[in-house]
Amino acid sequence: MTGNDDRINAEEARRSFEYDAETGLIRWLRNAGSVKAGTVVKSLSSKGYVHLQYRGRRYSAHRLAWLMVHGRWPLHEIDHINGDPADNRLANLRECTHAENHQNRAIRSDNTSGCPGVYWAKHANRWCARIKVKGLPRRLVGYFASFDEAAQAYREAKRNMHTFAPEVRAGGC
Repeated sequence: MTGNDDRINAEEARRSFEYDAETGLIRWLRNAGSVKAGTVVKSLSSKGYVHLQYRGRRYSAHRLAWLMVHGRWPLHEIDHINGDPADNRLANLRECTHAENHQNRAIRSDNTSGCPGVYWAKHANRWCARIKVKGLPRRLVGYFASFDEAAQAYREAKRNMHTFAPEVRAGGC
């Protein structure tokens, strides 16, 4: 959404909405069509993000919250630190680049090992750990005799190479 002049500005957003940084909730401050003042914004996108329609435009609640607190639209993306796209508490939001945002991704649905970046390499008959950095093809961390060794090597590589989000998110290895 960068570079669009027709977006709501911070002043208008603060006149139209109330953002509670502790709860992450956004409420309408005035009636707007069928929406009554005081109504909490809670429409969810197919990916679980809270959004709203305002003056013919769709806005993501996390980006609108950023605008209202910081007085400007985020330059790139907003990361939900805990991975919950509906949790818009200020403490859970941080501005980041696309590559940084990918450092805090959930484990892929097709992952069978339970640990991101770790898989059984049939050709080597060993566990393999790989990590992706700055959108480049996955770098080989190494081959290991045990899953635990591969998982530990991945976590160590993540701490060294993913400085924005150096720890594996809860639910990973």
